Amino acid sequence: IKYFSVAFKYFSVAFKYFSVAFEFLSVAFKCFSVAFEFLSAMQKYFSAMQKYFSAVQKYFSAVQKYFCIVKEGNQAKRIQKFAGDRRTDRGNVLS
Repeated sequence: IKYFSVAFKYFSVAFKYFSVAFEFLSVAFKCFSVAFEFLSAMQKYFSAMQKYFSAVQKYFSAVQKYFCIVKEGNQAKRIQKFAGDRRTDRGNVLS
């Protein structure tokens, strides 16, 4: 009976250690789960930011093309005006 009592105490202590270890693993798993959710949210955030900056880049590219077209149009108007002035000054077409 004495040996059974001692064996029971050892099994009781071992069970407590396994219980504590299981709690530790449970907490560690929860921490990893939260970290994974955080990283997933960060990935979604950076994906959204990438789409946003891509849209901004397309916008500025369109604005640049617009001003390039306006500049070319203004240049063409100046050339026509200059050619018209030359015609009126000399009365002939530029060669």
